[in-house]
Amino acid sequence: MALVGTVISLLVQVMAPAPTSATAGPVAPPSTRPTPLPSPTPPQVSTPPSAPAHVDCTKVKCVALTFDDGPVKHTSDVLDALSARGARATFFVLGVMARKHPELLRRMIAEGDAVGNHSWNHPMLFGLSAKATRAQFVRTEKVITAAIGEEPMLVRTPFGQQNKKIRRILGKLGSPVILWNVDPQDWKVRKTAVVIRRVVKATKRNSIVLLHDVWPSTRAAVPAIIDKLQAKGFVLVTVPELIGTPQPGKVYLHG
Repeated sequence: MALVGTVISLLVQVMAPAPTSATAGPVAPPSTRPTPLPSPTPPQVSTPPSAPAHVDCTKVKCVALTFDDGPVKHTSDVLDALSARGARATFFVLGVMARKHPELLRRMIAEGDAVGNHSWNHPMLFGLSAKATRAQFVRTEKVITAAIGEEPMLVRTPFGQQNKKIRRILGKLGSPVILWNVDPQDWKVRKTAVVIRRVVKATKRNSIVLLHDVWPSTRAAVPAIIDKLQAKGFVLVTVPELIGTPQPGKVYLHG
């Protein structure tokens, strides 16, 4: 029995847990740092189309949108619509308005649009002398040149008035007369839906479209006009891109 007791005592000692060292440090608790979440995927931002650097209107369906009588403060809305859609246009500005908004003229040029001369204050040219007619365009030319650093080549006469005397005056100034062959009469109807419908229906290849950026109804129509014309395969260009090198004193109704 003494032997059995001795064996049992030895077994108890072998199976007992080893004593913990008095110098051992405390046991670190399990890490509570949260697992980092994956970084969110940045939203996809669509890049607006960029206007082609060069357009050959003998190979593609070109159209020139033109805007008269501005610029006004909200002409910037028209510029936004053009830029966002990769389109260009031509702005025939009045000297009295250009003097108030030279920054808009600079933006037009920076974004690839063209600037033309629409007289100083939109008079009836048929009632003016040759000297007064010339002054209308020379005075405006100086304002435009001061704003953009280059002389405007294009002229659009107020009300589209032109005769031999006016053509001779403008020819000596080195300017062609740019008129139009699509007129939605936006200055008269002032209804956005009507302006859109008339422009889209009447526009053909090489058309020059007359619009007026001074009217809110016209500015509101511009995005849809661009979208619908582009959907029909038209490329929206400036007048110089449409007609090439124009002849001073000559009248142009289309490309």
